[in-house]
Amino acid sequence: MENTGASRNRTLTIAGKSFTINQASTIGPPPNQPPVARFTAVPIQGQTPLEVTLDARGSYDPDGTIVNYVWIINQQFLSGQIASTIFMAEGEYPITLIVTDNAGATASSEQSILVVETAEIAFVETQAVYNVGDLVTLELIETEAGFRLSPVDLWVALAMPDQTFWFMTSSPFTPFSLEPQAFKWSLDSSKRAHQVFTFEVPYGLGGEYIWYALYVEEGKNPLTDNFFEVIRSNLVIEIMTLKDQ
Repeated sequence: MENTGASRNRTLTIAGKSFTINQASTIGPPPNQPPVARFTAVPIQGQTPLEVTLDARGSYDPDGTIVNYVWIINQQFLSGQIASTIFMAEGEYPITLIVTDNAGATASSEQSILVVETAEIAFVETQAVYNVGDLVTLELIETEAGFRLSPVDLWVALAMPDQTFWFMTSSPFTPFSLEPQAFKWSLDSSKRAHQVFTFEVPYGLGGEYIWYALYVEEGKNPLTDNFFEVIRSNLVIEIMTLKDQ
C-alpha cells in the first residue's frame, strides 16, 4: 500500500487502483480577541470644584470577560468599573481607561475634562432711582461664594435708553466705547473689589440704564470666543433709572 498526496487528502493505491480519502485538518483554538474600552464621564466640563463620575459599563470583550479596569487621572490611578474624582484646579485633564480581559489582552480609551475656576461677583447695593444732582457710585465685589486663583479680565457694559450698547474702558478720558473690550485686565485673586464708575446725575439723561459685568478668562473675548468656555464668573446685572428732575 502506497501513501501519497497533499496534506489534506490521502491517496491510497491498492492492487493497482487509487482511492482518495479526505483527511480532516487539525485546527487549534481561535486567537483571543482584545477587549473594547468605552466609558462616559459626567460632566465633561464645569467649574471648580468639579466632581466627575466615570462609568466603563460600555466596555466589553467579544470572546470573554473584562477582569480589570484601571483609570489614569492626573498621574493618579483608580480602579473599578465605576469611579469618581474631584478636580480642584482649572485646566484640561485627560482621563485614560485601560481594560484587561481574561486572556490578558488590553485596550484603552481617553477623554478630556475641562475645569474652570469661577468667582461670584455682585454690584454693591445701589438705588433703583436717581434724581438730578444725585451721586451715583458703582462698585463691584467678589463674594465669598466664589472661588478663583487664576488672573481674569473684567468686562463691564452699559445698555443705554436708546438701546445702544457701550463698553467700559480703562481710559479716564474716554470711559465708554462701542468697541468690545475689557475694562480691567489680568486681575489676580487678591483684587476682589473694583470701582467701576462715579458720576453726578445731570439734566437730560433720564431713562433706564442696565449695567452688565462679568469676569472672563485672561485675554479672551466673550463675544467672539465660546462664551461658556471663557467666562469666569456669574453675569451680574444692575438696572437703574435716572430722572430728569
